[in-house]
Amino acid sequence: MRFNILMAESTNLSRIAYDQILNSIITGNIKLGSPVSQNAFSKILPMSRTPVREALFALEHQGLLTKDGNKYSVSFISKEDIIQLYEVRKILEGNAARLCAEKINTSQKKSLSFLMKTMKMKSESRDASPEEIASLNGNLHEMIADIAGNAYLKKFIEETLLHLKIVRISLLVSVERRTDEFKDHKQIIEAILDSDPKKAQEAMERHEDAVLDFARKTAFKKLYVE
Repeated sequence: MRFNILMAESTNLSRIAYDQILNSIITGNIKLGSPVSQNAFSKILPMSRTPVREALFALEHQGLLTKDGNKYSVSFISKEDIIQLYEVRKILEGNAARLCAEKINTSQKKSLSFLMKTMKMKSESRDASPEEIASLNGNLHEMIADIAGNAYLKKFIEETLLHLKIVRISLLVSVERRTDEFKDHKQIIEAILDSDPKKAQEAMERHEDAVLDFARKTAFKKLYVE
């Protein structure tokens, strides 16, 4: 569920609070299972407790925070959760890429080509942050789901991605994975631009397998105490 739906009546301060807390979560500044203090964020931002409370409420309903009484903490996502989410995501994203390759039009191909150039530039830049890379990658997957034209498929993809937000940055911190990430996406985009559904689906499925393999070998060590 999107932020602007959950917090339709909220103020700009609520949006600022939401963005700041979410960024702290996905960058790992607040660890899995760690408490999130309403009072602390009210002082840090600074703002009253009301917009912070609204932001925490939205994050709870998105599944990123867990509430116990009046206390919030970052939802814990286990290794097995991540594995299962990527197993589902592989199926969903693979089919989205296939449908996208079948349905994409000339105008959409131009937009996709421009996005690929932007992604290439950022992947080669030492100044690009993991957040920027993650945002561009998210834009690509969102564009593919949009062009695929299946509202239910898009909804399920968004839900799986939402649960993975907590660990996405950890999967992209490595410069090595950043380079491989762009190579994977380039293959997906080129297959879609060639209007080759089978190739697009296979490229997307290989990509999801590669991300999960990287998580198993590297990211899990950062996220969990062995």
